[in-house]
Amino acid sequence: MSANDALARLRAGLAEDERIARAAAGVTWVVDVPPAIHVSSHEIAEDRHALGRLGYVGTIERDADREHAARQSPKATLDRVEAIRKVIAEHADDEGYCTRCWDGDTVAPAAMPWPCPTVRALASIYAGGGCEHPAFALDDRSPIGDFEAFTYRCTFCEGMAIINRVAGDEPTEDEVRRAFRAEPTETGEPQ
Repeated sequence: MSANDALARLRAGLAEDERIARAAAGVTWVVDVPPAIHVSSHEIAEDRHALGRLGYVGTIERDADREHAARQSPKATLDRVEAIRKVIAEHADDEGYCTRCWDGDTVAPAAMPWPCPTVRALASIYAGGGCEHPAFALDDRSPIGDFEAFTYRCTFCEGMAIINRVAGDEPTEDEVRRAFRAEPTETGEPQ
């Protein structure tokens, strides 16, 4: 999966969030009368149709769950989608480099390769529970006696996988992908 695929997935996720939030009237939710969630009285005062469209949202018994749901209101979602789109526009791909970021070198400044860390972080939002490590690069190759340690780094999330092999026996692409997706052991720790 390329950087463009991850960005396309991010844009599709934002479009779906926006569609759902607009269908839910695009208003702010509040928890004024527990255990119910309602449309904000301010929103109803500004738009008398808001109450008819979505006055009572639902009932959630646990305070923390109710407050969390209210904070994820359609209005909050639309605001978040708009903000993320602005950030994406600021960090555009300009022939393989980010239009906003630089590499931090004050002596010989250069543009940050695209996707920059900002775009990689945003792309991970819709990666199905975290980064799927679609692209990786060999970061280090260290000899350890008769073995070599191959360190790979995900180009999106900066995640790392290390594979130890007999010297001269490089890991295949499938082995590297499996190393990034290590199954947890019985104790819950990754292998």
